[in-house]
Amino acid sequence: MSTQSPSRAAQRQAATAARNQRADRGELAVSTTSPEWDGRPHHRRLPRLTSLLLVLGVLALCVLLAITQISRRLADRDILDVRQAVLTADPMTFDATASGEIIEVRVQEGASVTEGQTIVKIRYDDPPGPKTEPEEFDITAPGDGIVSEVNVAAGEMVIGGTDLLTMYQPDQMYFEIPMTYDDAAELRVGMTAKFDVPGIGDVDAVVTGVQSDFGDAGSDDAERLAHVVAKAEDSSLIADAAPGIIADGEIDKGTAPDGAPSAIFSER
Repeated sequence: MSTQSPSRAAQRQAATAARNQRADRGELAVSTTSPEWDGRPHHRRLPRLTSLLLVLGVLALCVLLAITQISRRLADRDILDVRQAVLTADPMTFDATASGEIIEVRVQEGASVTEGQTIVKIRYDDPPGPKTEPEEFDITAPGDGIVSEVNVAAGEMVIGGTDLLTMYQPDQMYFEIPMTYDDAAELRVGMTAKFDVPGIGDVDAVVTGVQSDFGDAGSDDAERLAHVVAKAEDSSLIADAAPGIIADGEIDKGTAPDGAPSAIFSER
């Protein structure tokens, strides 16, 4: 009969316990990989699902950004930036029709006048018409306006054709926009515009056509200029502004009314 030392028995017990632990772990692995766990440990499914959601989120964001960029580019194509638009007033000039003497000048430069108001009294030595005797005439304003220039004074002798004074009508002012002929050819009557007028702010306007004369940007015909005209929708906004003010702005080419004629062929 053989005997074993206590140390050897303890070693055998430890080995047996280790084998039992390994067996328990094997059973757990089998149970977690059974059909009820669809073949994958649960602790490995969460990272993969999270990664998939992140990828889908990034793709959706990229698509949204691309759509936004395309929309902005399409919108920008309809906006024409304009520079150096000049607030312009057509001058109304009063001339002497014959030789004579200025009796009285009743206005000064910058004065406001009303329709029918006498602005100059003149005596013609040889009045136009059948009369041959000197005769006094009243020169009156044809409409409300502003006197921009006075060229004569009381007691001054003038001859026929002499410029007496000049006025303009604020409610008839407009923006004159120099641009290349090619840019002007893309515009149509009725397109809306907006100008940033110094001292006033944004003023909405409408394209009405072009001036009958075209400018010149140099010897290259391809770069010749056209003078596009846009009128303020509310003329009272610019009534107190002086002609000659420079403003920048933009024209929305996407606002042309149906069937609107080309601005390049339409005189204002």
